Amino acid sequence: MKPNFISAIVLGSLFFQPLVTFALPETEVIKKLENVPTFTIIDREGNPVPIKLSSQNSRANSTPSLALVFINPQDAIDTLQSLTQKQPKLKNNLSVFPVSLSQVYEIMEEARENRAQKAPLEIVPIFSEVRSAEALMTNSGSKPKNAEQIGVPLFYAAVGEKEDYMIRQDVNNNSYIPFYWTKKEVEEDIQAYRKSISAAESQPIKIKTISLSQFIQTLLKSNNDAVKVMEIVPSTEQIDTANRLLK
Repeated sequence: MKPNFISAIVLGSLFFQPLVTFALPETEVIKKLENVPTFTIIDREGNPVPIKLSSQNSRANSTPSLALVFINPQDAIDTLQSLTQKQPKLKNNLSVFPVSLSQVYEIMEEARENRAQKAPLEIVPIFSEVRSAEALMTNSGSKPKNAEQIGVPLFYAAVGEKEDYMIRQDVNNNSYIPFYWTKKEVEEDIQAYRKSISAAESQPIKIKTISLSQFIQTLLKSNNDAVKVMEIVPSTEQIDTANRLLK
């Protein structure tokens, strides 16, 4: 059963502030997010299950129970296993289910429009990638003051002295600018880019980071034409897990 997010989630402060100008219509932004799977834990009725993050992973020493949306499917699976080990009677009542990032966005926007103050929802980043993003930011001279500044990190490549976005071609030869959930995926893509474009072998290429919130704000507000081809690229693990869970 699909999760009933509409009745279960109200807005938090993770994503969006009121916007004045738009580079892309919101419908196009939503379309970009449709094929990006995230993962949550639901009950038999399809409702997201409020969960209390452990103190070592939480961004606060004391946090309320929240409906969690995981970037890494294995984190969702591990969390479910931990829950059912502590409460075996829940084993047949809970499951991990994929939810598109577009759905998360739409629900949070709807709640923002309704002026909800807080949300029983948190997007759980890949914590090893939070550390990678922190290191990149520190090395670039913009050391983050706290985890909120890092947010849910995305990684991309900047090419040349002007640090232009690295542009790739898909199987249909359409250009796109890839953003990844992990630093390793960018490193691998840079290697492929250098092999496919001879002029790139000697070009300086940097790995940079941006939060998910900043990425979406850029799509909605920037006047740069690049926003039309910016895409979050799901990992093979995310796609395979989502497809398996949907069967």
